[in-house]
Amino acid sequence: MAATHVSDGGQPSTPTSPVADGTTSSQVQLTWAASSDPGNLTPVSQLVYEICQTTVNNGCNTFTATFTSSAGATSYNSNGLSASTTYYYRIRSRDLAGNTSGYTAQVSATTAAGPTVNAPTFSPVAGTYNTTQNVTISTTTGSATICYTTDGVTNPVCDATPTCTTGTTYSGAVAISATQQLRAIGCRNGYTSSTVTSGTYTIDSVAPVISATAPASSATVSNTQVSFTFSEACASGNVTWTRTGGSVDGGSPHMRSLVGSELTSGAHNNITLTNNPTLVSGAIYSIAFNCTDAAGNAATTVTSTNVTFSATPGVTRIWETNGSVNTSVISGNTLYIGGNFTFIGPQTGGGAPIDTSSAAISPTNHLYNNGSIYAVVPDGAGGWYVGGTFTQIGGMARNRLARINADGTLHPFDPDVNNIVYAMQLSGTTLYIAGTFTFAGGQTRNRLAAIDTTIATNNATAFDPAPNGAVYGLLLSGTTLYVGGGFTTIGGQTRNRIAALNTTLDTNNATNWNPNANNSVSAMAISGTTIYVGGTFGSIGGQTRSRIAALDITTGTATSWNPNADSTVTALVVAGTVVYAGGGFTTIGGQARSHIAAIDTTSGTATTWNPSANSPVNAMALSGSTVYLGGDFTMVTGFVRNYIAAIDLVTGAGTAWNPNANNIVYTLAISGTTVYAGGSFNNIGGQARNYLAALNATVNTNNATAWNPGASTTVNSIVVAGTTLYAGGNFSTLGGQSRAYIGAVDTTINTNNATTWNPGANTVVNAVAISGTTLYAGGSFTSIGGQTRNYIAALDTTIDTNNATAWNPNANGIVNAFVSSGTNIYVGGQFSFIGGQARNYVAALDTATGSATAWNPSANNTVSTIALSGTTLYLGGSFTNVGGLARNRLAGLDTTINTNNATAFNPNSNGIVRTISLLNQTLYAGGDLTIINSKTRNRLAAVDLVSGTAY
Repeated sequence: MAATHVSDGGQPSTPTSPVADGTTSSQVQLTWAASSDPGNLTPVSQLVYEICQTTVNNGCNTFTATFTSSAGATSYNSNGLSASTTYYYRIRSRDLAGNTSGYTAQVSATTAAGPTVNAPTFSPVAGTYNTTQNVTISTTTGSATICYTTDGVTNPVCDATPTCTTGTTYSGAVAISATQQLRAIGCRNGYTSSTVTSGTYTIDSVAPVISATAPASSATVSNTQVSFTFSEACASGNVTWTRTGGSVDGGSPHMRSLVGSELTSGAHNNITLTNNPTLVSGAIYSIAFNCTDAAGNAATTVTSTNVTFSATPGVTRIWETNGSVNTSVISGNTLYIGGNFTFIGPQTGGGAPIDTSSAAISPTNHLYNNGSIYAVVPDGAGGWYVGGTFTQIGGMARNRLARINADGTLHPFDPDVNNIVYAMQLSGTTLYIAGTFTFAGGQTRNRLAAIDTTIATNNATAFDPAPNGAVYGLLLSGTTLYVGGGFTTIGGQTRNRIAALNTTLDTNNATNWNPNANNSVSAMAISGTTIYVGGTFGSIGGQTRSRIAALDITTGTATSWNPNADSTVTALVVAGTVVYAGGGFTTIGGQARSHIAAIDTTSGTATTWNPSANSPVNAMALSGSTVYLGGDFTMVTGFVRNYIAAIDLVTGAGTAWNPNANNIVYTLAISGTTVYAGGSFNNIGGQARNYLAALNATVNTNNATAWNPGASTTVNSIVVAGTTLYAGGNFSTLGGQSRAYIGAVDTTINTNNATTWNPGANTVVNAVAISGTTLYAGGSFTSIGGQTRNYIAALDTTIDTNNATAWNPNANGIVNAFVSSGTNIYVGGQFSFIGGQARNYVAALDTATGSATAWNPSANNTVSTIALSGTTLYLGGSFTNVGGLARNRLAGLDTTINTNNATAFNPNSNGIVRTISLLNQTLYAGGDLTIINSKTRNRLAAVDLVSGTAY
């Protein structure tokens, strides 16, 4: 039988009553009413239903079947959905012929909130690293999918399947070789997707750079401040001080961690570290700077070596006088002093660098020494090698040889020579030294040695000519060292007082050159093939030559040149066709020449150049058209020039250059615009000041100002009020006017500056103090200001004469010092009764009544000076006990305690302290002292108020 085919072109009806409900976190249940097919060609039980599902509202308006139901079904469960997500649906039917109905109205349902996937974690954690990092990503939620991005901009996204829709599905470690931000999300069916985890990985393989460190190698420092620059911020760092020599430091090494702002990028200049070390004065340290950045890159360590720590700054110094300083006071930035002096100058010791133009002492490049300097040479780096008799320099032990750095600090170089150094010559890193010593640089070296300047101690080389007598002069030419002195053997040969040594040989190194002098040779200069020599000899080079000669550099024989000096020649320099000579002579080159002359190199006769000094010239140095002189003289070319002068090389006229030393100059050396003078002087560069002077208290050199009122004799006490300085003393004239023992001068006028105020006393005034318009005066007088007043009085400063007030404490002995404080005035002197009470040498008086208060420290001898700071009264004098304790001539007293009130301040002066004044944390003391706090200080010293240590 043939089959029958039925044609079906009809469309099923649209399903009705669609509902979306029955949701869980991963499922939505759909129901609807069944469709029918026209003519029932497809039975209802054979109809199927197509379902469109989307998460976009109205997204199924363009219908795409997502799911298809089974035949005849009127419900469908959509599974594997994302939690907390709204889904939109439309449904249509389809008959067996493939005809589809229209779709239903949109229905929607939101899945329930399910558990949340735990956020992914990274290992290693995000941070800064110096190598590629292989990062693993994980979540503690099982079966979760992880999606990640690395662009630092896009968040990863996954759907409910779950599939990464944005980003990459994680399947293994993520390699990060450059700085990147990693982001990750975790997803799982039926779970709420995790939050996005993000982290930045910084890959930094560049180490920080440390630069601009200080202190510099070979510096001497007085504090622990450091400087450094970091090229980037550091996560950690430290500065370590390690003792390498000098004083013992049991706490070394001192590693100090950097903290806070000390680790930031950039310059850190002259900072005191939060974790500051305590160093030992006199110890030598290496200072190592380290830092490591956040990536773990460590900077190359930068180390400063041979840094000497000295608790006292080497270049700080004050001026000194040629007589006692009795009184001082600070006003603003000016220190006024009075006393029994006529000269004031900077305390230099036996050496000082002097500006060739201004004659001023260099504020740097100078250290005080405790002896004489006989030899100096530039070190080639802006500093100096100095030799002489000293055993200390810059407050540090240095026996007779030292190196001063260009910045004025002391170099660690310390050959430790056991006797005088008279001469030096520098060749590269070798310093030849000569004198009377027998030990140098850690080795036995008789009178001549070579020192390796690259080594601080134990630095003598093998060079050892061993002369048997003193060596006074050295001259280096190539590899030949010419030596002059008082010896008769040297370098393994008999050589009388002059020799040439081969410096490439250590011993047995005398050459054949043998001029054979019959007495000492002390000066030498070279020009071409001729060596000029001076000394005390009468024959040399095979000829009679009186104290000066010219020797052939090859044969050692004397040339025909014969200036014939009548006394010692101690200095020689050559300029062109002229030899300049200095010494003790008064005739030379056939002419009368007083201690200095210019001699023609051809004829040996003196030229017309004739500066004339009044005493021997010991040293000369040339610079351009100027010759600098040092010696025993006090006049040159008819002008006062104390021990040092400058002469025009052409005319012989004296220049205005006048450093004014206070004793003999033995040696001179020039480097650039500085001439270094060495000798037995204590100060140089000073000024004449009669009994009163003013110093700039804010600069390192404390320069004297132009203020110069002048008194006729000793000033005992001064006080400043505004622009007026009141003075008491032994004088009869002050500031250009007659003033009997007391007067006032204007501080704004340099000379002839006495005011009209003129109380007049009948004898010496020792002390003055001021409170408002009242000036208190003390001394040995019995009348003052027109009234009888025994040793103490009050004067009205608004009245010029007859100005004593009614205030009258009536002391039984001399009053030396005052200081006013509120309603009290503190008094020191030689009294035992004052203000109606027994008071030994020190007391407090009521400013209204003149009566003594209950305050009674009781000293055992004279109090000469007092100063007040807060509740502490500082006093100086002749006493050795005060306030219940032993205190030698300088002490502090607590003004809040009546008896047994000495403080811990105890500088221990070896001489009478006549004046003190205070500035910030410094006490300035003047008097007869030469040692304070175990340090040499001539009549004027500065002491730290906290420690009592002398600067």
